Amino acid sequence: MLQGKPRFALFFLSIISFCIVSGSVLFYAFGYRFSFERGVFIYGGSITLKSNPVEIDIKIDGIRIPDEDLNRLNQSYHISGIIPGEHSIEVSSPGYQTWSKRIVVRSGVSSEFWNITLPRQNYEIIAYPGTTYLTRYFQSPEPTLFAGIHESPHRIGVQIYDTEQEINEMLYSQPDISFAFEKDENLEWSPDADRLVFPVLSEGKRHVLSVDTETKQIRDLSNELATFSLFRPRFNPAVRDSLLYRSEDKLYRLDLNSATDENRPLEPLLLAEHILAYDISGSDVYIISSENGRLYRFGADEKNPDFRPIADVPLADIDSETTLVVYDEYRIAVLSKHGKLSFFNAYMSENPLRTLAEQDISGVQFSDDGKKLLFFSPHETFVYFIRPWEVQPKRDQDSIWQIGRFADKISFVQWTKDYEHILYVKGPQVFVTELDNRDRRNISELIRFERPPLQVLSRVSQNQIFFVKDTGDSSELLSIDFPEFNNFFAE
Repeated sequence: MLQGKPRFALFFLSIISFCIVSGSVLFYAFGYRFSFERGVFIYGGSITLKSNPVEIDIKIDGIRIPDEDLNRLNQSYHISGIIPGEHSIEVSSPGYQTWSKRIVVRSGVSSEFWNITLPRQNYEIIAYPGTTYLTRYFQSPEPTLFAGIHESPHRIGVQIYDTEQEINEMLYSQPDISFAFEKDENLEWSPDADRLVFPVLSEGKRHVLSVDTETKQIRDLSNELATFSLFRPRFNPAVRDSLLYRSEDKLYRLDLNSATDENRPLEPLLLAEHILAYDISGSDVYIISSENGRLYRFGADEKNPDFRPIADVPLADIDSETTLVVYDEYRIAVLSKHGKLSFFNAYMSENPLRTLAEQDISGVQFSDDGKKLLFFSPHETFVYFIRPWEVQPKRDQDSIWQIGRFADKISFVQWTKDYEHILYVKGPQVFVTELDNRDRRNISELIRFERPPLQVLSRVSQNQIFFVKDTGDSSELLSIDFPEFNNFFAE
């Protein structure tokens, strides 16, 4: 009898131990953690994150999370069973800058970070030979082809570069003239990348030139039009070899092949009168009427346009220097001469037309999906959320976030590829900042020059950022890979 009691006790203790251990394992598996402060099990929260680069180290409260404790799915990481409360999280990778935040973990809730970008500590810089005296760079519809304008003390030129075929050739070069870019004007590529159009000033007269990139044929469209002036020429997306342009308050269409006789001038087609501004989006043309201040659109292929109104409410504080930036018929930004920014948001049924800023705004840029509008002044950056954003951090429709405010002037403000980061230049430094406003915003320096760059332009389709470097007495075109292709942003 006595011998049986110790065995029974041992058996009983084994059962109790098994229940405690198995129960603890089950509790742990379901996300519960024991709090020694409270003496009870607490249902934990979790963290989900996705980063660029993919291979990263993660620390929570300074303690590295072992790889075997990271649940990896679709190139994202999920860490469960975190005791609710405030925690620090740090994401790092060798050769990259560190990202960190303080976050509040809540019981049964996953704190999600889907757009973590770690810039490199040092970038490999690609230099492009033959870009001396380059002052501006213009990307073509073809990913590897671009044009640059050159301005030396006594000569200007237009040169094209093909980074894939390593072609570098001058298309146009003339002494003792200058480029004549007006407000909102650029060197324009045709949709097929076979023509260029740009303005020059010679002996006090403005000329708009067209250059065939294959035959190198140069046409002076201003001379061929005789009495007509051309401002803000844009290639027509719906009609091949056709331009749209403004002349005073009129909008014209010019078919470049309309003159079969060499001595016969080109015959422009009048599309609209009394306009303050125009823009092209998709296969439609958008205009602001100076007669009633309202927005209209019509097909870019129409010779007798059917003007379809966009909004019933007229725009205020607009003039001949107003800039129109259109995403589609539902999302339109209007920027006045003095920097007042108005926005038409058709998704807001009660008040579709509103003022986003009263003055000083110098530029705007839509995100690729049309859900966000970046706008900025020389000292501030903002994002307006056109549509609701349900992914953390959640954003309300029709809300504005101030992303940054600076004592020094900033320039070349633009989206990066994920449209969750903003690139800008301050002095000789190039920075990138995230939109995520939980805790502090991570701001990283990408590259630093001796002098402020002459231009910065993202080529998002190729994961590249181009810089026109000012070397003092000349210039040089450079690029870095950002973000890199070996990550979830890669196409």
